[in-house]
Amino acid sequence: MALVWRPDELPSRCSVHELTPSVGDSDLASGRCLPIERDSWQIRAAIRENTVVAIKAETASGKTMQGPQYLRREVNGWPVLIVQKSCFAAELVVKSLIEGFGLQKRHLQLRTGLHEKDPFSPVIQYSVITYGILWEWLRT
Repeated sequence: MALVWRPDELPSRCSVHELTPSVGDSDLASGRCLPIERDSWQIRAAIRENTVVAIKAETASGKTMQGPQYLRREVNGWPVLIVQKSCFAAELVVKSLIEGFGLQKRHLQLRTGLHEKDPFSPVIQYSVITYGILWEWLRT
């Protein structure tokens, strides 16, 4: 995924962190850790120190599943928004958060063109939406 901003277009309190690719890296190639796990301290520091943090990494780097957890730990209870390209991808993220991390469904909100009825409540920790929902929110 390419970043959509040039460095000179970003506000001063933004951080772009490109994770180390796994090609040629023995720790990552052996499966001992994901790129996001190895760089977690830098990502968490960037979240604490910047208003906007973008994580750029290859597929299966852990950015979708681990990144929101790092953010949640650093923002002291605010819900984390996870944006996905499709309804299918959003559904898979919710399923993975439940099955892989043991989160309860009541702590997750799924909002897509097919899942408009999933309400927001004070116990929501992660809201998983599609680009379409994000654009709808930004227009209003």
